[in-house]
Amino acid sequence: APRKVESSTFIIVEKGSSRLVLDGVEYALEAPSVVVLMHDQTFQLIEASEDISFKAVVMSQRFVDSLFGLYHQSDRLYSMIHDNPVLDIRHDEVSFRTFYSILVNAVKSPGKAFRLESARHATLSMLYYYARRLESVEHEKTKADARYEQFCRDVRSFYKINRTLVFYAGRLGISVKYLTDLVKEKTGMTAAEYI
Repeated sequence: APRKVESSTFIIVEKGSSRLVLDGVEYALEAPSVVVLMHDQTFQLIEASEDISFKAVVMSQRFVDSLFGLYHQSDRLYSMIHDNPVLDIRHDEVSFRTFYSILVNAVKSPGKAFRLESARHATLSMLYYYARRLESVEHEKTKADARYEQFCRDVRSFYKINRTLVFYAGRLGISVKYLTDLVKEKTGMTAAEYI
């Protein structure tokens, strides 16, 4: 069953494969790859190979807020990562392993004076590098994909104040029937169930 992500997590899949669903979108992962799970996303692991191996960085919400609250480009960075949570790193595995090592060394540093700042900057460097890699990968999305992704963002933003299909369909400029069919095709559940 889908679950809400409690803590933002940066995962480097080193070996094996898996299939997962993030905010209703299914992703197939083949090592080496990177997955970024952001706080409050819906997540469901569908399957994982027996040989799966990964390293993960789990971040508190306070730490993540401090990352994205400091810099003027942070909204764009957050959106890019949130909207593109999976990245194939076959041609850049060494860089991500290096970022991970730097971050682990920063966290395990015996000196407390600059540990948090070191970890914050190492994490930001890793996330900016991730975003730069995303920019270099061509993404062709159909209108249906773009509408579905916007629907998911709208639900995250407005589900507490409005749960009607008419509201979400109106925001997208489509009919309720089209929205229902679109969500059913992408997730296997109705739009009302998703909301």
